[in-house]
Amino acid sequence: MYGIMIHRHGGRKWINFLKLLLIHKCHPSSLDTPGEDGIMLLQWILEKEEADLIWYLVTENCSLEGLDLPYVKNKFQFSNMLLLSKILFESGAPKSEIKNINLSSVLNTGLSFTTYNLMLEESDDKQQLDEFYNFCNSRSLKSRCRREIRNGIGPGISSKITQVGLPKYLQDYVVMKDLIPEKYFTLVINN
Repeated sequence: MYGIMIHRHGGRKWINFLKLLLIHKCHPSSLDTPGEDGIMLLQWILEKEEADLIWYLVTENCSLEGLDLPYVKNKFQFSNMLLLSKILFESGAPKSEIKNINLSSVLNTGLSFTTYNLMLEESDDKQQLDEFYNFCNSRSLKSRCRREIRNGIGPGISSKITQVGLPKYLQDYVVMKDLIPEKYFTLVINN
């Protein structure tokens, strides 16, 4: 997979290959296996600044492990950081990494811990962080199950979920159609 992306000759035709891998239940590690230079598929796409591809991989449940989420947050081109935090958490991102997303404006100052704490108390980041922790601590059983089901199914979730035997409304819930804008569930090839 990685080799096809690196050796592509312009355009986005390689996306068809990505879709085929996801539709035909590729082995999950084929999407998360690093290339020769150690870069995973999602990391490579982040460097290309293609928000629709990044969102598509999130909708398809590709791994968020090992990504620098504070760096990644702007690549999503999504203005609602609290909602983005919830989406990433439901997708399996660790809570500690998402905390860093919400604190990035304070963390990047290079100030002492005391000054950092004072700035945090006065920042909008603190309110967002509190709201995110509230969300994490008061999640419903349905929400907890979604995260576990997504973790168990792995990449290519949109085609795999149809084989689980859940009603359509629960399938939509598991693939997060209640959180992620509809436009990110499809990819345009433009070739």
